[in-house]
Amino acid sequence: MQKKLVVVDSKNRYDLFTMNGFTVFRDYKLLKKLDRNEFIKQNVDFSNQSVRLLDSALDIFTPLLDFAKPFHTIVLVVDPGDDSDFLTGLLALLFDGSYKKIVRVKMHQNTALYLNNELKKIKAVTPDLFYAECADYWANRLLQNEFSKLKAVEGIKEITHIKQALLLRFLYEKETEVESEKTHRHFEISIRFKVRGKKNLEFSLIKIGKEEQDVRNIQLAKAMVSQIKDGEFKIQNIQTRQTQTQPPKPYTTQSLLADAQIKYSVSKVIKILQVLYKGIRLGGDEPISLISYFLSVSDYVKPESIAELREYIYNNYGTDYLPQRAYKQNKHHPEGEAIRPLDLRLTPRKLKKHLTEPQYEIYSMIWHRYIASQMTKSVSETRTITVIDDKKDPCICEYEYETDLFRGFRQVLSEKSKAQEDVKIPDTWNTGKTLEVVDFDIQTHQSEISNRYTESEMLHLWLASGAGSIYEYLYHSGMLFAIQMLERKRSGLYPSAKGFYAINALLLKYSGYINTGIVLQLDNSIRTVASGKQKVEVFINSYSKLFEHGGSVQAPVTSGADGKSVCPLCGGKLIHGDDNKIICEHYPASCVYIYKADEREEKEICEICGAPLTVREGQYGRFLACTRYPKCDFTKAYTLNIFCPVEGCDGKIVERQSKGRLFFGCSRYPDCSFAAWKKPVNMLCRNCGNRYLVEHDLTEGHKGYQCPKCNHLYDNQFISVISEK
Repeated sequence: MQKKLVVVDSKNRYDLFTMNGFTVFRDYKLLKKLDRNEFIKQNVDFSNQSVRLLDSALDIFTPLLDFAKPFHTIVLVVDPGDDSDFLTGLLALLFDGSYKKIVRVKMHQNTALYLNNELKKIKAVTPDLFYAECADYWANRLLQNEFSKLKAVEGIKEITHIKQALLLRFLYEKETEVESEKTHRHFEISIRFKVRGKKNLEFSLIKIGKEEQDVRNIQLAKAMVSQIKDGEFKIQNIQTRQTQTQPPKPYTTQSLLADAQIKYSVSKVIKILQVLYKGIRLGGDEPISLISYFLSVSDYVKPESIAELREYIYNNYGTDYLPQRAYKQNKHHPEGEAIRPLDLRLTPRKLKKHLTEPQYEIYSMIWHRYIASQMTKSVSETRTITVIDDKKDPCICEYEYETDLFRGFRQVLSEKSKAQEDVKIPDTWNTGKTLEVVDFDIQTHQSEISNRYTESEMLHLWLASGAGSIYEYLYHSGMLFAIQMLERKRSGLYPSAKGFYAINALLLKYSGYINTGIVLQLDNSIRTVASGKQKVEVFINSYSKLFEHGGSVQAPVTSGADGKSVCPLCGGKLIHGDDNKIICEHYPASCVYIYKADEREEKEICEICGAPLTVREGQYGRFLACTRYPKCDFTKAYTLNIFCPVEGCDGKIVERQSKGRLFFGCSRYPDCSFAAWKKPVNMLCRNCGNRYLVEHDLTEGHKGYQCPKCNHLYDNQFISVISEK
């Protein structure tokens, strides 16, 4: 029996791996033709709340099943996108029981060397990945059936996934905000001073007397000019400061789209990146992949790649442009690395004749940004010239410009710094010099309070909210464009008339379904199916009941005959778990119910808009945030209802994080500097009189308390509780 059969989804990969000695399944179009939703719809039976693959699926894969008989390992080579779970799990199911090992390689670099290296460390996959995709399809089909009850609303049936509705909701709420808020005008006054032999310098008016200028009326602006036009202006002082600028990190998908959107749409950039990643033929038969995988939220670069980059900078730019040490990086992210060139020797200039103009521009951006990311900082000098007149209420105006002292990484990016564009003051200008006024100018500025989301901003919100991956955003936004629910203009993204009407109707009746809470709940449950911790039949049964609650993932806890809380889905007992969660006793084996217990979620309200507050996780621990985010960004410290033990302090204990480690501090920080690694409790130490104890593990599985002052230990039964401060 032969060792490995490689299954690919494109001709480029077929040619690449065939030329490098791999045995590749010849019909590379087989996987490309598969559409997840259509395949599941036609080939999976969901009757009796179970999942069964129909015989029609075997007919589609007969050529592959026959070809694979002599091989003991089937290697599916895929992009790291989310659709690979469906394909991999399906193959694992088809070959289940045949004693074949099914493995998947996510190609962050589209090279034969990368495939060889990954094959040494990957593990076999199971059919659970396919069952998880079936669970996702089934849940969204259930929602689609519910949504289709609004028969009179155009386009409702075309929304096939809850994440499409959620994306529409984000944009709908932003559009409502934009339409409800008005723009305002303000006026800026500037004074031009004469410079011999050079362009006149324009100084900005800062204030008259002690009043900072915020002019909202044109008549007031004219009156101010009339007040100051007869004054004699002198240089009051010239201040100089030096600034070092850190080079930018390599591109992530989001940062690349943000820079490229000035000229290209998101869909255009993604198509270009796909070509650069899949490979370009540079005169030979074998396609050469130019960049690493392009859907990435990480700017991480492997240490060996950093070493190679630093060597390239040293050899091509010299020691002046190479810092003594490599810059610190963020931790390795499971979603891959930064977008970077795979071969630094393939400079944009060398490849220009092989690339189209858009391909060349995008590749140049990636190549130059990556090189610059490990070069020395740029150094500039900023001068601020303050000019004042001779009146009782003096007019003060300023002019600021930069001078490059060392361009550093900017030498590679070929970007113009502010210093190259600014007009510099003559050497003869110094403190006390009288300046000649040329004229005064009033400029009108009209600024919107809110703007529509650009595509990169929408992607940022999508990722920050936990709604899904980059791949999912691109897929679902593409579907919404295809069914004409979204429109794109220079002002940003917004729902079309059709999309606006559809999402408005959905939110009136199904707002409980269309929120990040239920999306996160669904995703977490699908992951438990994919990992094999939960049967897909349990998922289907539980979510049938969950949707009966109107999409409330925090359904009200009911009481049983004995007065104890019971699960609203299956009737099981509820258990208090870690992180303040209430969990069904049958989770995850036969129930999906989890409730984030926090009494304050309903009791505390936003101090700005009056909406309820909810508990969120942040970089420094838990905090309370407004449920109307991002429309309202109010936040508040998450206290544990434990009094701060410091004498005279009326604060409460809050959770915080430092370098990934949890500690406990006072809500009145920095006025109160109390901090402890262990959770404090308001209990009096009977041994030394200390006003608080901390939680402490006495023996394995047995918790108690310890005094941090005298180290005295207490069992739960022998404590004195401080009820009031």
